[in-house]
Amino acid sequence: MNEVTPHEIEFVFAPDGSTSFKVKGVKGGGCKDVAKAVVKATGFDVESDTPTSEFYEVATSAVQPTVKAGR
Repeated sequence: MNEVTPHEIEFVFAPDGSTSFKVKGVKGGGCKDVAKAVVKATGFDVESDTPTSEFYEVATSAVQPTVKAGR
């Protein structure tokens, strides 16, 4: 049985007004899919894209990004 790894998106809102986020728990290129979904849902302007060490790890299962906007 495959072990489920929790996925997390960490947002940082800096005092200067800039915003950044980091996708955690997604190995391989799947993190880029999650990041694209976050950017689309939030309307963030992307100034840079820096892969973490997880990007270079082999993904064990496909990730289906789901972003829900709640109000």
